[in-house]
Order: sequence, then C-alpha cells, then structure tokens
Amino acid sequence: IAMNHSPELEKSVLGQLIGFKDLYFNVSDMLNEDCFYDELHKVVYKAIVRVSKTTKIDVITITEDILANKNSVPKFLRDSSINIPYEITTICDTICTPDHINEHIFLLNEYRKKRSLLQLSVDVQNSLQDNSDPNEVIEKINSDIIKISEISIHREMDMKSCLLSFGQMLDKPVEDRIVP
Repeated sequence: IAMNHSPELEKSVLGQLIGFKDLYFNVSDMLNEDCFYDELHKVVYKAIVRVSKTTKIDVITITEDILANKNSVPKFLRDSSINIPYEITTICDTICTPDHINEHIFLLNEYRKKRSLLQLSVDVQNSLQDNSDPNEVIEKINSDIIKISEISIHREMDMKSCLLSFGQMLDKPVEDRIVP
C-alpha cells in the first residue's frame, strides 16, 4: 500500500518549528509524531518536543539532542550512511514564513488520517482472514474510526487558539520571532 505523505511538507513544518521562536508552543497541540511519515522526520519532531521542555529550539540544540539520544533513533537510521546533522540543516533550508503553518499542519493531519484509514483497512482484512469474530472486528472498526475522527475535532478546537497566538507572535519585532 502506498502511503499518503509529503516529504516536502514535513520538512517545511519541521523547518518552521526549528526556525521560529515560540512557534512550536503555538501549534504543539495540533501535532504529534504520527503527523510525520518519514522516520527521520519523526526523530526530529521528537527532539523538538524534548528540547522545548528545557531550552530554546534551534538547529544546534536539535542536532545535539538527537546525537545525545541515539537510542531514540531507529536502528536502520543509525546503521545507514545518513548524516543526521546534515539532514537537519537541509530541513532548516526549507524554512519559509510561518504564515501558512496552520494549513501545513492541517495537511499533515489529513495525510495522517488517510494513513490511519489505510492501516485500518489492512487490519480488517487480516482479522477477517484469521476467522476473527465479525462482531469484534466491527467493534474495533468503530473504536478506531472514532479515534481517527477525533484528529479533526481536536484540530478544529486548537486552530482558534493557535490563530490568536500566531497573531500575537506577529506583533513582536522580527528579531524576537526568528532564531538567529
């Protein structure tokens, strides 16, 4: 099954989160690691979450965090020839203004919902081939559909507060918004 995702969109959101002070705090309720399909992007996002709890988010703190927490990096990435500091720098090269961050996060969540629905369909097929009780399968489908639909509900509630916070951020001088 081909998974729905956009590497460019994922890089753009991560680059904005790293490149603009306080942006993560304004949008963190609308994101989680499942919004990112690419494993390296998940690693970077988890580093952003960790770093945000103790210090400012920037290229250096994210790179240092990932290198210090190598066990949080999937083995196939650690064993590959991927140069993580270079990849983080590449992600940050995609920084654009955060004017469209809400739309970008909305799209990431749409991709996440599609991937969740595709995975649910595979799980249902596997369950039915395993001669599972159809009533149990239906209960699981209902439960999973509710979880998937909550992605939209949660996003809509947080969008209003995010827009207010983003407006306040734009009122600040430019040097207070962008990480040097």
